[in-house]
Amino acid sequence: MTYCTAGMWGVGTYFAQDALYSCGNYRYSLPNGKSQVFLAQVLTGHSHNCNSDSSIRRPPKKNESASGQRYDSVSGTTGGSTVYIVYENRVAYPTYLITFAL
Repeated sequence: MTYCTAGMWGVGTYFAQDALYSCGNYRYSLPNGKSQVFLAQVLTGHSHNCNSDSSIRRPPKKNESASGQRYDSVSGTTGGSTVYIVYENRVAYPTYLITFAL
């Protein structure tokens, strides 16, 4: 889980499907040499899969109908993992804080 103001898919909170991706450059390093990551429950809903676009500020509209309904999240692939980006804090809940040593 990483909040980003200048990410590959814009301003949002990023979640990797593959834990190995998060345990790489996105882990928090403790002074004792151990690392931490959150395991989170995330409601991705109907996700719009797309190439990276740093200008995204919220998910695109599902279609150009009058309803203006939007996708719930955006997804893409980077570093060998699918990542999901949500643009509202209320759809993600950090469930566990995992501390580990490499």
